[in-house]
Amino acid sequence: MMDIALHALHLLAGALWVGGMLFTGGILGPVLRRDVPPAVRLPLVQTVGRRFSRAGWAALAVLALTGLHRVRYLLFCSPRYLTATPYGRLLSLKLGLFATMLSLSLWHDFSLGPALIRLADRPASPEFKAASRRLAFWARVNVLLVVAIVVIAAALRLTKD
Repeated sequence: MMDIALHALHLLAGALWVGGMLFTGGILGPVLRRDVPPAVRLPLVQTVGRRFSRAGWAALAVLALTGLHRVRYLLFCSPRYLTATPYGRLLSLKLGLFATMLSLSLWHDFSLGPALIRLADRPASPEFKAASRRLAFWARVNVLLVVAIVVIAAALRLTKD
């Protein structure tokens, strides 16, 4: 029963993180860029970003903890399993992509985002536009990583040990 609860938590946290990223990048961002003037858009993006950041980091913590719980026996009893079996190789790839995604998320929230906010009083400046493009590019890369992680997670469910 505990494994079912932890797996459900893992899935819910993943849904929150992935769904939030897809919604932000695929729906909110385009609508704001097309329909909302910069003077309104920037404070709104900051407010939504702070709110999603809190929920997102909580979801990532739950994903990491429940994920580690699920693979603890592999990591501590048989680390060779991660390279010796198809399941282990897929899991290793998923863990590597998760670490990369986590690193990009940290960079986004604690470097790229604050750099853009510091330039918010000059939205027409070349520096702001360059910072905005850089942030958007790396956010898209992160979304692609998240989609890859979901695809690998689906493949893991169908892969034999």
